[in-house]
Amino acid sequence: MRHHILMYCQHLLGVGHLYRFARLAAACVQSGFKVTVVAGGESVGQSLFEGCHWVQLPPIKVPDASFSELVTADGQSVSADYWQQRQHVLRETIKQTLPDVFLVEMYPFGRRAFRHELTPILAELKAGDACKVMCSLRDILVDKFVRDPQRQDWVVDQLQQYFDAVLVHGDENFIALQETFPAAERVSSQLYYTGYVGPEHDSQVSVAPQRQVVVSAGSGAVAEQMMMDLLAARPYSSVASWSWRFLLGPRSSHRLQQALAEADKEAGLGDIQVEGLRDDFVSLLAASGLSISQAGYNTVMDVLVAQCPALLLPFSNADETEQLLRAQRLAAAGYCHYAQPEQLSPQGLAQCIDNAVSLNPKSLPSPIKLGGQWQTVNFIKRWLNE
Repeated sequence: MRHHILMYCQHLLGVGHLYRFARLAAACVQSGFKVTVVAGGESVGQSLFEGCHWVQLPPIKVPDASFSELVTADGQSVSADYWQQRQHVLRETIKQTLPDVFLVEMYPFGRRAFRHELTPILAELKAGDACKVMCSLRDILVDKFVRDPQRQDWVVDQLQQYFDAVLVHGDENFIALQETFPAAERVSSQLYYTGYVGPEHDSQVSVAPQRQVVVSAGSGAVAEQMMMDLLAARPYSSVASWSWRFLLGPRSSHRLQQALAEADKEAGLGDIQVEGLRDDFVSLLAASGLSISQAGYNTVMDVLVAQCPALLLPFSNADETEQLLRAQRLAAAGYCHYAQPEQLSPQGLAQCIDNAVSLNPKSLPSPIKLGGQWQTVNFIKRWLNE
């Protein structure tokens, strides 16, 4: 009989969590598992989960990057009845699928507000003792939450009460969970490092890099400002005559698109190509002379697998240090260059571009363990066999 994995994912603003979860789901499907995905955000990622059964909860999102409140798809506050509707769908899905594994993305390390629907479900699964409960966790946690001792105590309590394991999709020798979750040693027996979850790419296919810069980011205000800064820096860089390809998210503003169109007409500079996000992103990077992006988990994995020179412009503030830490570690390994906030003037950013384009990551050993989706499958198989 095929084992059944129920995967719960709640994205709120971006879809990076969904992309990583989709890679995990694909590996599970290819390994012979039945997979049901329960999604709690806006329905934007169903096409990513080929071969999976998709269950959409009444969606919840955040209106902006402050994450200060949760709202429904039409912008209304989430009521008690709305939580009950979501919990009912989740409970019925469990009854119908009878999963062998319940894999929860981020919780309890993140998504704490969703304890209203998850804690009763987790308690029921624990009491039934027929299903392994596991947390799927990225490499770095958000600083403002996990450095609160009371928050750490609550996370440890949730893990000890309801979870069999925490699958950390990272490399302990690169960035240990202890660095951003100091209480990790209290649950060390539950932690398993899978390696990083990245895209599949045929590294045996050698592609000669083109004189092309690929700029990629999401659709938010931070991403737009990054692209505007790069347009200002481009004339001062050594690759100003190269072709520049900007990959825009679906909600990119008219202001940005107009600025790109005007920059494409500047005399003496290379052409600018504008397009949407691409399914062959890794292959595109592998054939390019430089990638410029932020330092989110999935984008960094794409860059590492493509082995192209890269400039990272990490998003960071007093509370959000995840991308900065990841970029700093990769730069220390010589695998990329990253820009400090004080380097974002046109001339300063141009110098960063020049430093990055001279890198040769193909000559370096990978700084991290990849293949996290397959090690995740191996862990699950082992637990089920035991």
